[in-house]
Amino acid sequence: MAQVPIDAGDHLLRKLPNSMVEDYSVMEVTPHSGLGITYYEVDVCKGAAAQPTQTAIQHITNIFHGSNSRANINSTDNSINIQSGFNLELVRDFAAQVRSAKASLPDAQRQKIAEPLAMLEAAIHSSSPEPSKILGALRSIKSVAEGAAGNLVASGIVTMAGSILGG
Repeated sequence: MAQVPIDAGDHLLRKLPNSMVEDYSVMEVTPHSGLGITYYEVDVCKGAAAQPTQTAIQHITNIFHGSNSRANINSTDNSINIQSGFNLELVRDFAAQVRSAKASLPDAQRQKIAEPLAMLEAAIHSSSPEPSKILGALRSIKSVAEGAAGNLVASGIVTMAGSILGG
């Protein structure tokens, strides 16, 4: 007689047309032979209630909101959040002071500072100010002012912009 690879204690799973799966526990396996064939009688006990078939996840969609959003999937997060915040009123005062002191800058810096100053003013007077545009304009203004070494007004601009930018 041939051996059947099934023993008492094994489980038989039957997939139903509705994609549910029935679980049967094998209690006893009995071989029978006759008319030149061998067959096996398997006594089973119905196990747990039918359960949905488990399937592999095919797609994952992540939606992130907020300035410090992140996802860690099967990993450890060792990152550090650095959030740049600034007082919009302080930035408005800074822009007004740069506008009024611009005439005291050397010609080259006066011309170079005009565009980032205009970008800063447009950003801060917008109905919804974008921090990235404000920070970019502040960095540009600071960079232009750093090019006017020895100018007292430029030195003040660099100091004020540095304090707003946090460094």
